[in-house]
Amino acid sequence: MGDLDCLICEEDRGRAHELMTDLGYSCSADQGNVWVYQKGMVVIEMHSRIAGNNISNGVDYMQFFSDAVNQIAEEDEELCLKREYHFCFLIYHIAKHISSTGDGVRMFMDLVIFLKHYGMTFDKEKAERMLKEASLDKVAVTIENLCDRWFDFGWGEEEMPEEVLNELEEYVVAGGTFGFATHNIGDVYRRKSYEKPGTGRDTEQKRTIKMFWHYLFPGKEYMSMFIPGVKKHTWLLPAAWIKRGWVGLFRRRQHTFSTIRSMTKNDGNRSYREYQMLKKIGL
Repeated sequence: MGDLDCLICEEDRGRAHELMTDLGYSCSADQGNVWVYQKGMVVIEMHSRIAGNNISNGVDYMQFFSDAVNQIAEEDEELCLKREYHFCFLIYHIAKHISSTGDGVRMFMDLVIFLKHYGMTFDKEKAERMLKEASLDKVAVTIENLCDRWFDFGWGEEEMPEEVLNELEEYVVAGGTFGFATHNIGDVYRRKSYEKPGTGRDTEQKRTIKMFWHYLFPGKEYMSMFIPGVKKHTWLLPAAWIKRGWVGLFRRRQHTFSTIRSMTKNDGNRSYREYQMLKKIGL
């Protein structure tokens, strides 16, 4: 595993921070919805939202899953997410990683283990309505079919073209356990450069400009991690960009320059093929 994830209410952020530091953990990231704590080899992430990133289909998943702390049920004296909600989140989690730096087989196993443990005791029609509302119904069909192929689960009710499944399978397996074996954040920005092409065929130079524009000037959803008021007051965006630039240069310098290097060295042809594949599966 990479870390342990805990979900807290935003109003409990101060109390959670005090608890972690009292336990001897050092805080390595204290911006936005996720604060990261480490002691030795143990890394714990304190999330106030379970969806930290949106994907390229235009849905605001941070908002869609913002009510997670209210979507809970008590089972065997333990609190857990309602099963339909949990199922929908697992589909989103896989989709988020597929459209980012890669997925890895492990996240598909998360879904299969969830279904083997709970069976179909949850309301599948309700879950399907949630998936459709979240624009995840098409990618859910693809994920279901790939789970059938790998784990003989007998679950996918709607078949996907063999070619699409082969492309996704190759992409996921090549990524290793978590997807990082073959991809990095530079691949994500390079794929973004193929979105919304201009009136003519974009040249490599134009795509490079678009790629760096996405990197240097993210939208208000992402920038709300630096200045929360940005979501309501767009005029605060320039201040948020400046703050992010300062953090990138002085607090995360190594990560910043590593990302820029990867953006300039990655394979554009591979990125375009992956962009096309993502569109075929609804991302």
